[in-house]
Amino acid sequence: MKRELTTTDFHAMLNTDLGRDLKLEQETVEITGNEVRVYDSKHNEILTLNGVIRLDVESGITISKLVGTTADGKVVELAYFTKRKEEVFKKLAEAFNSGEQIEIKDEVDDKSHKPGVNTLRWLFSISSRYRKTMILGATLSLISTGLNLVPPYLLKILIDNVLISNNHSAQLFQLIVLLLITSYTSLALVSSLQTRILNNLGSRIINDLREMLYNHVIKHDYSFIERISPSRILSRLTTDAGNTNWLLVWGLPTLVTNFFTLLGKILLGKNPKTKRT
Repeated sequence: MKRELTTTDFHAMLNTDLGRDLKLEQETVEITGNEVRVYDSKHNEILTLNGVIRLDVESGITISKLVGTTADGKVVELAYFTKRKEEVFKKLAEAFNSGEQIEIKDEVDDKSHKPGVNTLRWLFSISSRYRKTMILGATLSLISTGLNLVPPYLLKILIDNVLISNNHSAQLFQLIVLLLITSYTSLALVSSLQTRILNNLGSRIINDLREMLYNHVIKHDYSFIERISPSRILSRLTTDAGNTNWLLVWGLPTLVTNFFTLLGKILLGKNPKTKRT
């Protein structure tokens, strides 16, 4: 059925996050009056539709599309995008259909993905609940670092003062062996205790994270689930929560341990060798 074409000066340009084949790539939708042009990521024109009188957004489970209707009743699928782009394309369609020229701002593209101060504060607010346990874990990490430096130092003395020395001291040899056994045993005990404490801490933190995210999700209505891809929600509950847990429980202690281990080895390496007798 043919409809009346009303000339308009409407102009807007938006980027999608899906291509023609529904793969994750960017296309650009440009509207000038009653003409819609679509360009690929290299700005090659891939579609042109003239005489457009109406735009609509058709929502799917995870993928939505922009549909244009021409004056002669032709319906054409113009562009495809994920749920995170749906709201801004709905604003575009509503503005076009009402003939109201407004600034269509793509809030998704304008968001900064760099972690800010608020993110760090949020992480510290979570870790503050387990401050005592984290301090204990960090202390055990430092003790473990110190114990790791003992065997190389004892072996250095064993080689320089016993094995390649003219004066083979049996008492010194026995003492070094005893200290090596003691240091390795102490290291095993401390490492075992540290692993147990941090594993328990990790289980508590990740349970709290997932409970917080779950409570946040269920407070929203069904439209939130439609707008945000379910796979993204599941990713937050599993992968992202796990990565945050690893950073708080193992990442920071590992960084501290490696730093002091490197510093200790540098300082030990600068010690002058014992003179041979």
